Amino acid sequence: MQYIAEYMLATDAAELLDAHKDAHLRYRMNLKSLRLAAQIHSEEGRMIGSLVVIDAADRNEAERTALADPYCTHGIYTSVNVRPCEVRYCDLVAGPNA
Repeated sequence: MQYIAEYMLATDAAELLDAHKDAHLRYRMNLKSLRLAAQIHSEEGRMIGSLVVIDAADRNEAERTALADPYCTHGIYTSVNVRPCEVRYCDLVAGPNA
């Protein structure tokens, strides 16, 4: 089954982002269950969170996978919401930062 994990950044996370970015990206890129990763931006274009779609056997596995992200373990993401989903169609064009 597929799950969406929506992460929201801590308000004071800016200085922690760079310190843990390599570990965060390494974690996500090594996830065999990762199907989609996207940044969430404010209307002003500032990153305020992240969204991923992952495959997992059940919600508990999806939550464990989501919460193991180094940005979670270091307090950069303060809110994580995991819920079931089913991707029915996807036609993405990678942006310049992909």
